[in-house]
Amino acid sequence: MKTLTQICLYLFPIILFSQKYGGENYRKLFVPYSSKIMTNVVMQEVEGKPGYYKRNFLYSSYNIYFYPDSSYVFYFVSELDFQLSAGKYSIWNNIYELSWDSTLTRKIISSEEEYKKYFRFKAPTLLQTIDAAYFIEGKDLVPFKARLNKERIELLTKSIDLEKTNPQIDQYISIYFNASGDKLKINYNQNSKLEFSKDSIWGYIVTQNNQLKLYRLTPKGFNWYGTPGIQVVQTDYFIIYVIGDSRVYSYFSKDLDSKIYQLTIPNLESQFKDQPCFIHAVKKEFSHHKKLYALDDHIYSYRIVELYKACLEK
Repeated sequence: MKTLTQICLYLFPIILFSQKYGGENYRKLFVPYSSKIMTNVVMQEVEGKPGYYKRNFLYSSYNIYFYPDSSYVFYFVSELDFQLSAGKYSIWNNIYELSWDSTLTRKIISSEEEYKKYFRFKAPTLLQTIDAAYFIEGKDLVPFKARLNKERIELLTKSIDLEKTNPQIDQYISIYFNASGDKLKINYNQNSKLEFSKDSIWGYIVTQNNQLKLYRLTPKGFNWYGTPGIQVVQTDYFIIYVIGDSRVYSYFSKDLDSKIYQLTIPNLESQFKDQPCFIHAVKKEFSHHKKLYALDDHIYSYRIVELYKACLEK
């Protein structure tokens, strides 16, 4: 059985090559039910506007302009946030490396004439982009890190590993428990498998089709689809998980290391007994006809998280 240290040595050329573009900017997890800015977003070319790439979500939009003078402007729009970043870019082997310029960014956000090229109604706030790089694939602008291996798995020994670069296994095919459930097995090509003790892994990030999915390891059988873990879908204020592709089977924990509970009012009462405002708001808003996994009407986030946030701000 190979250890994580052996895997690090085996993958050293890949990790070394990716370190420059694998900084904190890429460790902000792509969580589909969060109002936070997602940095691992693939954007598409806007027809008829050379150098302009965009991606729209239900309540947010990601935009970047690459101008002929080697300057760029990246901006994020949601119902509550208007954020902008600007600087210079350089091209190396089809990789667009962004160099953030704080002076240029502040100049744009402080000038109504300049920021209204991107925002109609109010001035944006400053957004810092560090170690950001993209490459163009067809009409897509793809975060550079996704190019190293389009399908890979990144192993996390503990939750704090989300803040750093970790061992990554390319040619990833599948991950599963052994028969007894005390070991994880990873297929990384047709004839090769790696095996790890269950207790040595906190979780893992799977990258497929330029999308990231984070799983926290749970005992064999917890996820009835056979996946060795439960998917993290929201990290704002407390943690929310789902089993399968639907929010119907939603769970929560107070942090990334505490016990996981089914998302029910009794369980929320038990775990947030020190937050009476939150519990009162949940009971007032949710009834038998409105499920706790409902999304907020304005922010692409679980409604219960927005209620929690509102109570903290009182």
